[in-house]
Amino acid sequence: MRGHPPTERLLVGLTIVFLAGGCASGATPSPAGTTTPSVAVATPTVTVTPTVASTAIASGTATPTPAAPSTASPYAGPTETLQAPKPNGKDDTASIQQALNSCVAHGPGCTVQLQAGTYKTSQLVTSNFEGTLRGLTENSTTIEALPALPVNMPDPTVGGECVPNTTTCLWPTLILFVDGNIEVSDLSIRITATDGRATAPWSIGGSKYTSVLDALRFMGQQRADVSLDRVAIEGQHDKAATSLGGFNLVNGVIYTGELPRSATPFDYYMLTGSLSVRSSSFKTMYDGVGTDGFISSSEVTIGGSSSAGNHFDDVAAGIDLESAQGSVFEVSYNVSTASQYGMDVVP
Repeated sequence: MRGHPPTERLLVGLTIVFLAGGCASGATPSPAGTTTPSVAVATPTVTVTPTVASTAIASGTATPTPAAPSTASPYAGPTETLQAPKPNGKDDTASIQQALNSCVAHGPGCTVQLQAGTYKTSQLVTSNFEGTLRGLTENSTTIEALPALPVNMPDPTVGGECVPNTTTCLWPTLILFVDGNIEVSDLSIRITATDGRATAPWSIGGSKYTSVLDALRFMGQQRADVSLDRVAIEGQHDKAATSLGGFNLVNGVIYTGELPRSATPFDYYMLTGSLSVRSSSFKTMYDGVGTDGFISSSEVTIGGSSSAGNHFDDVAAGIDLESAQGSVFEVSYNVSTASQYGMDVVP
């Protein structure tokens, strides 16, 4: 479907089973953040398949109060909701990062509850988060990237990548989770800066770029189980020569290993776990939802039922699935309007 004019495609009932293969360490990703594996896999099979106490966070601090277990959650231990401050209209990075950190300290069953309004943030990076990042609704709670996001990660083709953090290794990714059991729901994410102003320049292979690489990235070396429900992600067209594919956002959501385990370029850990994307929308970006080849023994569901389908509009690629060892992908009930392909599967 590459190179065809934009068309609307209803993607219903595709189950892909990767029995072997996968992306080996040392494979080189394209500038769009995807990888072309060189290992063949078995032929896919195709089937058709018709809360909690609250704690306010003030000035970046929180005093959690455990609550009774939530019957709606598969987690059976104490749960807790941290109420993030209302947006301040300037820079909300510190307050959201503090709330995420507080949930990590609490352990499983914690929710960061965002308020109505638009939160303006720089990069957010969290490891071993086992809870929920939740807005009120996707129409009332927005996380918006500040312009010119700072980036100081090295060129991965030269000295390898660094382990992402919020100080010495800032990736061109707005929200990044490393390992964990993560749910993101009921909010929107927007990348609004254009004309080469979305990020500070960053490099791949000596070439400079200024697009945000990912709105949401899930990666790691252990296990990441991820659910996205009712999330709307939107980028913008970008005419700058340093934009990737003519967009200020490359990937809406990406689920991948890609956590560097050494300074050797493209020497990554493999990630296991699950990804479910339901009832969400992706507009004006290069890739809507992607898996980047460095995963194994995982289950990926995009849509899954008539009530959980996703919409992909004004994208180059709606869904981009790379090979994964011993993994199962179900893609169903999604609608994609794409300039290149509604769904791309790289075995």
